[in-house]
Amino acid sequence: MNNVFLLIKNYYKMFFSKLLKRHEIKILPMIGLLIISLLFVLMFAGISYNTIQMAKQIDEPEMALSSFSITILMFVLMLIITESSPMRKNTDDELLLALPFEKRQIVTAKVLYFLSFDVIVIALLIMPSYILYNILIDGSSKMISLRACYVIILGVFLANGISGLISVFFAKITQNFRHSEIIKSIFSVFLIISFAIFYLLFVFISQDLTKVNVIYDIYLVKVITTAIAKGKFTYLIFLTMISMALFIISIVLKSHYLGKNINHYHAKTTKLTFKKQKPLYSLYKKEINKYFSLPIYVTNTIFGPLFAIVLGIVIAVIGKNYFIELLKTVLSVGYVDGNVPNNVMEVINSYFNFGTIAIIALLISVAPTTASSISLEGKQLWILQAHPIKYRDVLIAKLLLNITIMEIPIIIASILISTSIGLRYLPFILIILTLVVVISSIIGLYVNLLYPKIVWESEQEVIKQSVAVLVSMLLNVLVIIGSIILYCIIPLNEYMKLLMVSGYNLLVMLLVLWLLLKKGPKLYMRLAN
Repeated sequence: MNNVFLLIKNYYKMFFSKLLKRHEIKILPMIGLLIISLLFVLMFAGISYNTIQMAKQIDEPEMALSSFSITILMFVLMLIITESSPMRKNTDDELLLALPFEKRQIVTAKVLYFLSFDVIVIALLIMPSYILYNILIDGSSKMISLRACYVIILGVFLANGISGLISVFFAKITQNFRHSEIIKSIFSVFLIISFAIFYLLFVFISQDLTKVNVIYDIYLVKVITTAIAKGKFTYLIFLTMISMALFIISIVLKSHYLGKNINHYHAKTTKLTFKKQKPLYSLYKKEINKYFSLPIYVTNTIFGPLFAIVLGIVIAVIGKNYFIELLKTVLSVGYVDGNVPNNVMEVINSYFNFGTIAIIALLISVAPTTASSISLEGKQLWILQAHPIKYRDVLIAKLLLNITIMEIPIIIASILISTSIGLRYLPFILIILTLVVVISSIIGLYVNLLYPKIVWESEQEVIKQSVAVLVSMLLNVLVIIGSIILYCIIPLNEYMKLLMVSGYNLLVMLLVLWLLLKKGPKLYMRLAN
């Protein structure tokens, strides 16, 4: 175990040394990370507050704990989806295997290092719910928060164990397939869609107290709730054994395959074929192939667009009026008499159409593929720079990838939403969302040029934990907030407001495009040094 702690200590030293070097201190990313974290914490705390108040009104406070248990399981499922990517050789595998470390120690250290970040993020989002529960529910035990923290940690171990088993399983059953990783990417998309549907169904069902108990009576939900609420020893032991057993099995399997090439596919054709194509088309095709060959790339960028489609389906199926009634039910919990004031409902009715557009815009813009596309080139970036390829072709190909991936969900979501709020809104929705995608693509690419991460051990570092991803997420959110503020302050009719918002996004797009064209060449060539 000393070697495991030594490796983990070294990983953290490297992380903080990169983060805190005086000449590389990144103030904007740090501020952006804090703002995004605070917004998410406040959002989850607000939802939890409403849930607790609803449980108090019906004199069943433990129902709130059941809801929090569902949230924990949702995060566990999300981690399983986003982390169950096929096993790939890391850049430092050969070096570590040459040192006096056992495979199991190397894998355990890496897993625990990355796992610690997941624990911190999920704890920050969920723990305020249990703290609020202790404050708002008289006589509640302070041990509930401690037990919840323990269960959250177990949940992350469980997710890591299951995702590891899925990785090995898919690697084995697809090892003789040419497009094994593309198969895994398709499966990941299917899991994301299933997750989005299940989550939205839970949100709607949870507003009907006569049906919500069906979900809360699920065995695993009851186990987690009882373990946290009452500290039942047998349930805590059960959760511990399940989580740790799957985690240990996953570590053993990953250790076995460390440094090995698990893909056994061999092409049957030996004839070399060549077809002359334009550089831009070849680069664009290369970007698409890379995208679908990295399941972790797919899962971390397609989550929002697929969620947008599912949200559009829900609004189209249940209708605008019923959706507003659901919002009214949720908001009523925050009022003493259980009635939402008329002026609040007037605001919701007035801004529902644009609010829906803004939510979809947020979902499709926070995680552009371009935010990590430069970094993903890694040490092979010199190949692009050494060839007689225009830098603009390289950048345009990366922009086109994100626009291509996002445009199909935009069209589907726009049509679905317009069937509910009115087909006359369809042109505005399409224009605004398309402009938002172009803006987010350019911002992601420019920020990635500013904060490249060329040296990395695995794609996970670039796609999930890089500074460029965080900064681009913050800037894209600020662009959406600008649209919302503009829409709210303009004293015009709805069509003129949407037209002004479209103009605002067009101006922002031209501005960021000008910035990319002016600074991009210098930033791109700087990467060669």
